[in-house]
Amino acid sequence: MTKWVAVAYGALDVADDPPIPGAEVLVVPTVPAPLRSLFGHGAALWRRLAEDGPLDEADLEDSDIEILEEMADLGLASNDVHHEARFGDLRQPWLTSALHELVYALVTEVMRRADVEGIFIKGPVLHRQGLRTQPHSGDVDLWVAPGGQHRIAESLRAWGWDVIPFDFAEEMYHSMTLEPADWGCEIDVHYRFPGIGVEPLDAFRALLSERQYMTFAGVSCPVPSVEANAVIYALHCLRPDPKVTVTELSHVESQRALRLGGTGALALAEKWKSLPVLGPEFAQAVPGIVLPDYAPEAPEDWKRRRASSVAQYHIAVIRSLPWRRRPIAVWRVLWPSGRTAKLSASRQGHPEDNALVAHLRRLALGLKQLFARH
Repeated sequence: MTKWVAVAYGALDVADDPPIPGAEVLVVPTVPAPLRSLFGHGAALWRRLAEDGPLDEADLEDSDIEILEEMADLGLASNDVHHEARFGDLRQPWLTSALHELVYALVTEVMRRADVEGIFIKGPVLHRQGLRTQPHSGDVDLWVAPGGQHRIAESLRAWGWDVIPFDFAEEMYHSMTLEPADWGCEIDVHYRFPGIGVEPLDAFRALLSERQYMTFAGVSCPVPSVEANAVIYALHCLRPDPKVTVTELSHVESQRALRLGGTGALALAEKWKSLPVLGPEFAQAVPGIVLPDYAPEAPEDWKRRRASSVAQYHIAVIRSLPWRRRPIAVWRVLWPSGRTAKLSASRQGHPEDNALVAHLRRLALGLKQLFARH
């Protein structure tokens, strides 16, 4: 006799506080499709599948069997009790945004099937680990091995995320941003992290040794240990940026995280060769701490990020490139895509639909920054 089970790439019981009017259960289907919102009898039937399944057809009404067949077409149910995405851990959300929690679950399942190793960094995990007071983040941050960003981006394209194109040399970036169509949550896929002095692959392997798991929307998702996330968050707080000033609060947040990370965080910072950046922070965070010897020179990407303007930063990166790559890098900085030019104009407070005008405004700002006295 046929038996039915619930299948999903993540699901949440939202009946008490529905983010979508009327929703009782939100389910990520196992086929590329929008998030499914269940209510009424459909929600009750799917809940039975998840909590009490497998359900024998002999115990079901004909109308329920028809609903289950429709759910199977939608990637929400299966008559294969050994289905790889069988779901049986329906919980209420613990993130302040149920939709974001479902994205963590979906990305984990997509990574698993694309054979991509990754770890979710920063974000609401920091709050749960006691490293940050702010509970919510506007996007999802994922760190993968170099090269893995392209595979996960391609896999998520079917689910509605598109890559925001790189207009400049890839060395100017440390992550790839995936823009959602329907899910309402950007994903930043990191393949290196500013302030780390070892090769990106070595840094990622060290992070893998700190991997733990946390449940999001019924799916066990990879996250860093408290110690590793403390180092990552401290580097994030202190990261130089021509457009953003590192404030006293940034140091307070950094030192608080490192204090909680303790000797484990110190050991990882040493392994990552991040002590030129974080050594003084550890000294402030933990009075009397004995720091290992380290070279005082900050990682190259960190030094470049200390540029006084975006234009100066671009020049610093271009100078680090081989000669054969510099001409195209210069051209792409001077004349990027129309989309990037419009975005630049918008950030300057002058939204512009005309790409040519946006390009000229961007070029004028760059020249002004380049020749400004510092």
